[in-house]
Amino acid sequence: MLSFQGDSMKLLLLVSLLVLSACSSLPALEQQHNIRDDYAVAFAALLSVDEQRHNYVDSQGITQTDHLKLFKELERVYINAFTPDLENNTFSPDRLKLAIFFAFYAEQRNSSALQEYLATDLMPIYLSNRADFLTALDELPFLITANCDRLNVYFGFEGKNTSGQQKQRFIQQNTPLFDQYLGPKHKQQCLALFNQ
Repeated sequence: MLSFQGDSMKLLLLVSLLVLSACSSLPALEQQHNIRDDYAVAFAALLSVDEQRHNYVDSQGITQTDHLKLFKELERVYINAFTPDLENNTFSPDRLKLAIFFAFYAEQRNSSALQEYLATDLMPIYLSNRADFLTALDELPFLITANCDRLNVYFGFEGKNTSGQQKQRFIQQNTPLFDQYLGPKHKQQCLALFNQ
């Protein structure tokens, strides 16, 4: 009897471990699905398409757009994009590209709220993902101006990091990386924004 109970406990433990390991891969699949949805939301917001998802009919029977609902959805995508999805505060290439896309979105839509968020939120992502960040900018050069501008604004935004030495130290330390990961034209385009 004791042998059977011991064997059944081992079997139960083994089954539990198998179920847990199978469930641990579910977030990765769900995350991959969500990143596609997040891209769709961000691009739709930039292009002002698919807004009917946020429509409602008011008391007079007129269709209206719920701009707050639209902003809340975009805010959710922003928070997801700026949350590391890999170890050591790093980002997968897809998540990183979505995060740096927001600088372009904020610039194109003249979104002062997002531009302010990015003035502080973008630098930590850059610092923990330098090579991938710069590689993405080199692959997607339309993102260079907006992202380098937001990295530059980090120095002095809301009275923080105002020392000119901090900015110069940043430029000195990162210029070799710019040389390595950005082509000469893209490097100059980015560095020009730090010299304003």
